[in-house]
Amino acid sequence: MAIVLLGISVITFVLARYVPGDPVLHYLGERARDETIQRLRERWGLDRPVWEQYVIFIKGLLQGDLGTSISTQHPVTSDLAEFFPFTIELATSALLVSVVVGVPLGVISAVKRNKTIDHASRIFALAGSSTPIFWLAIMTIYLFYFRLGWVPGAGVISSHVQRPATITGLYTIDSLITGNFPAFLSTLHHLILPSLVLGSYSTALTTRIVRSSMLEILGQDYVRTARAKGLPERIVIYKHALKNTLIATVTIIGLNYGGLLSGAVITETVFARPGLGTYSIGTMLALDYPAIVGVTLVATIVYACINLVVDLLYGFLDPRIRYG
Repeated sequence: MAIVLLGISVITFVLARYVPGDPVLHYLGERARDETIQRLRERWGLDRPVWEQYVIFIKGLLQGDLGTSISTQHPVTSDLAEFFPFTIELATSALLVSVVVGVPLGVISAVKRNKTIDHASRIFALAGSSTPIFWLAIMTIYLFYFRLGWVPGAGVISSHVQRPATITGLYTIDSLITGNFPAFLSTLHHLILPSLVLGSYSTALTTRIVRSSMLEILGQDYVRTARAKGLPERIVIYKHALKNTLIATVTIIGLNYGGLLSGAVITETVFARPGLGTYSIGTMLALDYPAIVGVTLVATIVYACINLVVDLLYGFLDPRIRYG
């Protein structure tokens, strides 16, 4: 993980510095005076060589300092602490959708192989993994918000509802802790559409992985033996077959969660949610070097940590796997 983070920080830092454009001119405007431009370059350290800027960045990083955002003039760590909880909330709800829908659908599809439900689930999985997120987001907003008015179209909470006091940064959790149930219901209402849209691809992928794993397991000798012993089909499916697909299922769920956390840019932009994706888009357009590197490192750390957790879970799911 340390090697990955170091490599990502070097690549991102160098590429950000060599992207065409000048963050100082973008911040001050084309009519800014030369002395003002030079003063800001010195203040932000942009007048120094790239290698020296990177050394300064690493020294700050080791102390938990990601620098100051050029666009917001706030510490990058405080910006990330403000925006990242909204992404966690959206990604977690999208993951729940993919697990609650994808796993049962994959099991049913495998058990009812080549039946109507199997064909329907395969079409659903194909459509979910092929449909562009931005198109699906726009279509769902048009249908369920504009035409039917069933759910809100954008935002994280209704304007007439009092926002919960900030404790964790997650509106659903904070509203429950403070007993603000109108805020909790409003937050859930605003999560429905973006969660379904963001979770569409991961739901389709989970369905396909669970189905293929179940089909492989159902053809094993021990499953046929369990059926020959007269065990109920429910026991055969859920205790003998599904339990042995957990390695593949947990792997894909972990990878999906890492992807959802780091890839919610389009969904947050379309649904106007102030998450990490919206923040990263603004910083990229502003050539905000510290924020760009900070967002990339956070996404990398999250993805690496989730992969580590998934690897450690293997030992609990399969007693044959041992570490050390």
